Amino acid sequence: LLPAYAGSAMMRTYTALVAQTARRANSILTDSEHSRRDIVANLKVPEDRVQAIPLAGSPFFRPPTQDDEQAARATVSQWFDVERPFIFNIGGFDVRKRLDVLIEAFALAIPQLPSDTQLVIAGHPHTSNAALYPDLKPLIRRLGLENRVLLLGFISDEEKRALFWTARIYAYTSEYEGFGLSPLEAMACGAPVISSNRS
Repeated sequence: LLPAYAGSAMMRTYTALVAQTARRANSILTDSEHSRRDIVANLKVPEDRVQAIPLAGSPFFRPPTQDDEQAARATVSQWFDVERPFIFNIGGFDVRKRLDVLIEAFALAIPQLPSDTQLVIAGHPHTSNAALYPDLKPLIRRLGLENRVLLLGFISDEEKRALFWTARIYAYTSEYEGFGLSPLEAMACGAPVISSNRS
């Protein structure tokens, strides 16, 4: 479905093996109705052999108490030097996550946002493959957002929850997902979510 992800011989071989295995399987479990439909349509697997069992956020991701929220603000300020209102994303760095679109949208929205709003993006690329994991820093520089966009790198679940608790908005711009768990985690923590209307 996403040709950019099948660029290497190893990935094409892997995809062919998975497809062949799926066609032979007695039963396939997947995590969303959308993925179930894609498996049936693209791998030509009979519908009755594919069952969707949706995911759910961990109970760890929950609304904050008043004390939680105060502690989270102090923690986020101390760990990441983020004290201003911010929009948060931790969806992944590969091209289908469309972080370039998120950054460009943020640049366009700045005149309508509180003047000190930041965009905070957590996570890191899984490989150095620039075709799948493009470097965001040149785009950030070109848009003059060096002081407004923070790239945090890897964060723990505790840090992620603190960021969900203190974010004004969680933004999720993915082009394609089987499920997409982080918007559920954000909503479970009480963060409003802006999401693309894909898959």
